[in-house]
Amino acid sequence: MDQHIECWLLLVDILGLLGCGATRAVAYMDVLEELIRRHHELYVRLYPKTVKPKLHHMLHLPDQYRAMGKILSCFVTERKHRSLKRAALYVFRHLEHTSLADLLTQQCEQIIEGHSLFQREFLVHPTTVVVCGMSLTRSNIAVLECGNIHARDIIYVKGGQLARITGFWRSESGVITAHCTGCDHVEGYKYRDSDAVLFVQSQTIIDAVAYRKLAGGEFRVVLPFLARFD
Repeated sequence: MDQHIECWLLLVDILGLLGCGATRAVAYMDVLEELIRRHHELYVRLYPKTVKPKLHHMLHLPDQYRAMGKILSCFVTERKHRSLKRAALYVFRHLEHTSLADLLTQQCEQIIEGHSLFQREFLVHPTTVVVCGMSLTRSNIAVLECGNIHARDIIYVKGGQLARITGFWRSESGVITAHCTGCDHVEGYKYRDSDAVLFVQSQTIIDAVAYRKLAGGEFRVVLPFLARFD
C-alpha cells in the first residue's frame, strides 16, 4: 500500500506544481520533469494494464512550457462545457448562434458586475457595508491568484501559518483582506481550529489546503506544493 500512496502523492505534487501559476510554475520545470518520471515509473509498475497515451504526452510538457515561458491549459474549451450544456438544453434550432449569444450575455453580465478576465483578484457577489464612515465590500468567496477561495476553506499563509476563512473584505483602495480563525499545529500534519482571530492580506495567501477531518476536532492536511519553498 505504501507504493500506491507514494504514486498518488507524486500526482498531487505534479498538480500542485502546475497550480502555482502560469508564470511562477515555469521556474520549477526541472522538478516537474523529475516528478513525472518518478510517477510514470511507479504507475507502470503498479497498474500495467491501465497505461494511457496521455502519460506519454506528459513527458513532453516540461519542454513545451520552457519554450512558451508560460503554463497554459490545453483544454480551454472545457471551461465553458457546463455553460454550453445549459444553453443548449432548451435549444431546438440554431444551436451554435443561440449558445454563443447566451455565453456572450453571461460574460457581459460578469463585466457589468465588475468581474473581468484582466482582474488579478476580486470578490464574488460582494455586498457593501459602511463601517465608521468607510465603505467596505464583503463576500464569502474571493478569486485570488491561487484560485477560488471560499468561507470555511483552510489556507496556507506565507510564513507557515494555517488559517480557516471566515470571509473576505475589500477596502475602497482595492485591498482584499481575509478574516480568518487560526489553526493550531498538533503534530506532524495534524492541526485543529483555534479561537484566534486573524486578518490576512490576500497577497500572503499561498494556496488552499486539502484536509481530512479526524476524531476530536483535529484534521490532517496536505500542504500545497509551494509550502516547501516558503
